[in-house]
Amino acid sequence: MQLEYDPGHKCGVFGVYNYNTINDTINTCINGMNKLQHRGRESAGISYFKNNELITYKNNGSVANVFSSYFEENHTSTCIGHVRYSTTKIKNDMDKNDLSDLLPMSADTIFGSFSIAHNGNIPNMDKWRCKYMLKTNNDTEILVQYIQQNVVGLGWDRCLQNLLSDIKGVYCLLVLTSHGIYFFKDSYGYHPLCLGFNEADDIYYISSESCAFDKKYYLGEVMPGKINFIGKKGENRLYLGDIKKHYKTSFCLFEYIYFMNNMSIGPICHEEIENFRYKCGQYMASLETETFEKDDYIVVDVPKTSTRSAEAFSKRLGLVHEKLLCKVGNCGRSFILPTNEERIKFIQENIYINDTTKLYNKKIFLLDDSIVRGNTMKQIIKILRECNVSEIHLRILSPPIIGSCYFGIDIPSCSELIAYEKSIDEIRNELGADSLKYLKLEDINNIVSMEYFCTACFGGKYNKDVLELNW
Repeated sequence: MQLEYDPGHKCGVFGVYNYNTINDTINTCINGMNKLQHRGRESAGISYFKNNELITYKNNGSVANVFSSYFEENHTSTCIGHVRYSTTKIKNDMDKNDLSDLLPMSADTIFGSFSIAHNGNIPNMDKWRCKYMLKTNNDTEILVQYIQQNVVGLGWDRCLQNLLSDIKGVYCLLVLTSHGIYFFKDSYGYHPLCLGFNEADDIYYISSESCAFDKKYYLGEVMPGKINFIGKKGENRLYLGDIKKHYKTSFCLFEYIYFMNNMSIGPICHEEIENFRYKCGQYMASLETETFEKDDYIVVDVPKTSTRSAEAFSKRLGLVHEKLLCKVGNCGRSFILPTNEERIKFIQENIYINDTTKLYNKKIFLLDDSIVRGNTMKQIIKILRECNVSEIHLRILSPPIIGSCYFGIDIPSCSELIAYEKSIDEIRNELGADSLKYLKLEDINNIVSMEYFCTACFGGKYNKDVLELNW
């Protein structure tokens, strides 16, 4: 199966509606975006209204870099923000001085100006390129132009409802207008979007993940296919609740395994993601049926998403867990870097061992959440071999990734995947490990029901309706 387009981008969105404008709305939004940096570090931007004029400020770089010298005294009530992780194609094609591809994206209508922050992907770009004269490489422009051309005749509510049915895709949207914030996710619910409310300060938070605000303010996950609105008191329309009781969803399993922050609340299991990862570690340990001398082994994790799994794995087997692999500061994650050269350089410069003496002549259970291209793991195993470990037994807390993603994860071709058309032993040999085990989909189904997840990249079925293709 070959498709003619590249997938979109994994990003983070954050919005604030503040009923008490004495509070610093803009910096509250920026702080929330900073806590979503694991979802993207290539660019950051915000939109807000000042004296009824829409202001958008955005640039390439991390939140800290983009807003290091930004100061705004405006006591606005609303602000939306975006952190971006783009595809390689967009990264390479983009002029560093051209910010048109960056989000939020804004437009004008006779109803006033609006701005969009978007996380997700519209797979069938060619269809919309024929309909609209797109000026950017970003599929967000499709949404902007759709709204711009339809909102005047239909009004906001009907326009956005029609958008959900007309534009097939996987997306979470924040739409800032002069009268409030509309926010919603596609009808399939692939990616996270939640709401929080700080009653003491009278502030609503809309976020890709709940880790961006105090979890005591968490109200719930946004229901798929429902238009939410926050504006003047008494006008709010919120659709939150238990997704499992109301909708057949296809939430991205890779979000649970890799992308989401440990402290975020999972949309399906309604508990912190780290609890799911802990259970994965327990289950992986239950698959170790061979007897071994415990004094000869230690458990090492690849930080940070597999740390809780390693804790559970070691506890179940009665082994010592050593946090020996470290990353330099808040350096981000290699997977979301746009080129292979940048990923390898990142690993070499930012991953190190904090105490090599604990590795000498040891046998290691090395735990990681997943392996995509294999660059990170090859480098880590090389580093460990240089520390004179005797054996490396690799345990991966997900199934092998064998398919591309067309729903927002940057896996542009099967040829980049280390597990594609390879046996477990061939993968093990390429990585340089002594043994290799993955969790299977049926194993994860014993932890959380696969009924509610998209597992396409792990060998599951693709949702043909979203792709709008006849296969």
